Amino acid sequence: MASRASSKLLEVGRVAKVHGIRGEVIVSLFTSRLERVAAGSILYPVGHGLRTSRGTSASRGRAATASRSGDGTLHDAMHVGNSDSDLPDSLVVKRSRFTGYNGCAGMWIVAFDGVDSRNYAEHLVGAGLTAPSVEDPGSLWVDDLAGCTVYDKVGKVAGKVAAMLVYPGGDLLELEDGKMVPLAFVTSHEPGRVVVDVPEGLL
Repeated sequence: MASRASSKLLEVGRVAKVHGIRGEVIVSLFTSRLERVAAGSILYPVGHGLRTSRGTSASRGRAATASRSGDGTLHDAMHVGNSDSDLPDSLVVKRSRFTGYNGCAGMWIVAFDGVDSRNYAEHLVGAGLTAPSVEDPGSLWVDDLAGCTVYDKVGKVAGKVAAMLVYPGGDLLELEDGKMVPLAFVTSHEPGRVVVDVPEGLL
């Protein structure tokens, strides 16, 4: 198997459970970059996957998608899974197939090279799956949004970004007061500042 990459790794999914007796697992995928589970893709397991208390927040480093795609926690992360010492350095995807959504995350049945038994697969359950970041100049990344002050189109402060929630129908910015803003309404961004153009009454 390949060695662990030295570049920055982003959490893109989590091993949710074992599927069948031949070593396949169910992966909860946090990213819209489906090449992460394509045959030949290399993922690096870590012992503490991330869960969120509601829905699925984007994995830290995920690209926020308003007609864009990328990877991807901003809030309510709870450590789960095995210690790193129980896990292989890397996993190479042999094959995968999409099975649907569980809440916000896409669920995939994945077979990894060398993981050929249920007993071996059980050691992966709960592990986070990470991958190197990708160059995507047109994307707005979750790390860029965390903690930003949100302004409406006339310059009024609407709040601060507490989380980004990932949904099949479109990602949402969650503000500290609990209000939700569809990412599609973001019109501009600079360090520490996000401007949105939302329908009257949304904020």
